[in-house]
Amino acid sequence: MKRNKEAGFIVLLEMLVAVGVLLVLLAIATPSALQIQNSQNAQTAKTQVFIVRNAEAAQAVCIANAQTTCTALTYLIPQPGPVTTAQFNFVMVVSGSTWSYSAAPISNIKAPQSFYASSADPYVHCSFVWGVPATAASAVCP
Repeated sequence: MKRNKEAGFIVLLEMLVAVGVLLVLLAIATPSALQIQNSQNAQTAKTQVFIVRNAEAAQAVCIANAQTTCTALTYLIPQPGPVTTAQFNFVMVVSGSTWSYSAAPISNIKAPQSFYASSADPYVHCSFVWGVPATAASAVCP
């Protein structure tokens, strides 16, 4: 009878060690997964700003050449005003023929970068400092 109790204790001990190893691996992997998700969120916002910038530039060329709007591009250009997603606040500002579009993160945990584009500048600008929104004076995004 004593052998069965010892064997059961050894199996229990082995299972506890296996669970401990799995917990350590999970603890190591979780921060990496969150960093990857945050990076994807920032890349998505940056891509959205690039898409709006390119659509606005193409729209300007279309208007200059054909003296009309290109209806195929209008679905890429957001309406003026703010749009909030789970990770970013996007804001489109239109004043006459000028426009600006920005993406600011809702929290530093989800994405520390903000992005900015405008009709006055052919580049998309990035701010890598939390709480400091990207402007025309910010660094150009890579």
